[in-house]
Amino acid sequence: MADKEILARLHRHCLFETLAGEQAQKRGLAPDIKKFGERLEEDYKVADLKTRALAGRLGVKLNKQESAAAQARWRNIKARGAAFDRRLVRSVVRGHEEIIPFLERQITLLPKDGPLFDLINQLLPTIYQHYQAAATLGGAPK
Repeated sequence: MADKEILARLHRHCLFETLAGEQAQKRGLAPDIKKFGERLEEDYKVADLKTRALAGRLGVKLNKQESAAAQARWRNIKARGAAFDRRLVRSVVRGHEEIIPFLERQITLLPKDGPLFDLINQLLPTIYQHYQAAATLGGAPK
């Protein structure tokens, strides 16, 4: 898979999770959800900065429309209170269940001395932590 596709997918994930964190803080009911939202927003803003910086160094243009698409997805969630908390956590778990195997696969295919390998290797531990935290908050598949 081309670096551009990997970076684009990682960028989309970062944007969606950053917005999930923002929404958790604004619309979440439970204090644990709000705190988790802070962590998501902070961590994924940093991850996206690193992703965009690498894309820039590699001459890869990332789609600026991704942010609008992620925002639209969150605006369409009409749930409130505890129902919103559950929906948010399930959404975060699903997103991580998609990105983790994708990144794990890419890391086995990329050159070990390359900058994209380094970025993924750097981000995966935090992504695993988010997945575990979301599962603990009740987003584990049933």
